[in-house]
Amino acid sequence: MWAPADRYALPSEEDMVHAKHAICDLKNEIIGAQRRVAEAQRHLDDLTKNLNDLEAWLSPVRRLSVDALGIIFVKAAEDDWISPLRVASVCRVWRHAALSTPRAWSYINFQHEWALKLLPTFLERSGRLGLHIGLAKMFKDADFAAVAQMADRVQCLSVPNLSIDIRGVQYPILERLRITNETSPRALLQLTRSLFPALRHLEFAYHLTPDLLALEAMEGLPPLQSLRLSVQEGIVFFHMARKCSETLTCLDLYINSRTQFPRKYTLTLPQLRALSFYDARTWDVYHDIVLHTPQLRTLNTNADYTSKTFTLHLDLDKTTHLRVRGEQYVPPLTSLRRLRVMQLAITTKRFLDTLKSLLQEPSLCPELEAIEFLYPARLGAQYKVAEKTVSDINSHRKCQIRFTSTVKWREELPGIVDAACGIGMPCNT
Repeated sequence: MWAPADRYALPSEEDMVHAKHAICDLKNEIIGAQRRVAEAQRHLDDLTKNLNDLEAWLSPVRRLSVDALGIIFVKAAEDDWISPLRVASVCRVWRHAALSTPRAWSYINFQHEWALKLLPTFLERSGRLGLHIGLAKMFKDADFAAVAQMADRVQCLSVPNLSIDIRGVQYPILERLRITNETSPRALLQLTRSLFPALRHLEFAYHLTPDLLALEAMEGLPPLQSLRLSVQEGIVFFHMARKCSETLTCLDLYINSRTQFPRKYTLTLPQLRALSFYDARTWDVYHDIVLHTPQLRTLNTNADYTSKTFTLHLDLDKTTHLRVRGEQYVPPLTSLRRLRVMQLAITTKRFLDTLKSLLQEPSLCPELEAIEFLYPARLGAQYKVAEKTVSDINSHRKCQIRFTSTVKWREELPGIVDAACGIGMPCNT
């Protein structure tokens, strides 16, 4: 390759001729090098593609059957109802698996504006399976009308309220109903066996002053197994629970800061096995609730108030699982003869007082197997004291107690039934 003898000198006529030839040669070489680079890049891309193809060919996911893929797609659809459309566009195998899994297309969430446009696709691909439907607070009349038109297929439904388009329509296979903010005082008249013959699980939020005539005119509710209530007036709770008292096995009662109990309520729930009670009131003066619960196995209480009075009067002879949260005293241990698991999220002082009671009276809770204390940081230096107290208790007991301090409950509460199907699903929005 030609180069000038002195780069700092001015070029002569002869140097200019040689330089122009050299420039032309360099440009040609650059073009050739770029061509070789492009060819090398194409070769590299081909090698990379072949490598990816071979690795994909050996991928374990290819060994999954259509049934296994279907199970995965259903789980994905429970968290994101639109996911079947996405997975069906990945490849032919996945599309075949998605279209062969009607369950994955049975979740529809009307909180998206384009849900109505996709509704025919989901209805067709879900076959005749029951549907899980959710309507957000910002609903449209067309959404309610669409739900009413497919009422014979709705299995689980979450709505803000019982709209006019929904009232009077029968839902023959609806098992779970979630009403998040009822606005009509007479909506209770719609919750009848004739309109909801298969309804077994109901969540109902009603924060209006009740229509007493409507309450008295209420027909018998469907034979509910679980009922979750958040109401403004205690009389609504009393009437609704009484209407399904013979079949109710799980009751979840939320009492907010405005809930009124103008008088004492007494109710018999012969089949109730699990009771959850959340009390957000901050005063001590109110009437008690007396529940006769001869079959109660699980009691879950959560109270923000500091009253020393336990407002729920229950039959606890057969209770085996107790969970207490908030600033509330533990129910009398003398009434918990069959208790096996005690879970406490209370102040350290009250927790240690409970342990002292067990130490001083070895006959209390003779079947107790486990004590769990939530949030270990609360105990701090008192952890050793609690551990030593439990050890002393065990030295006088035939049934040994296992003590744990944890950030998450280890024992699940038996008998608790969610009103909706699962977190993230349209019917739980």
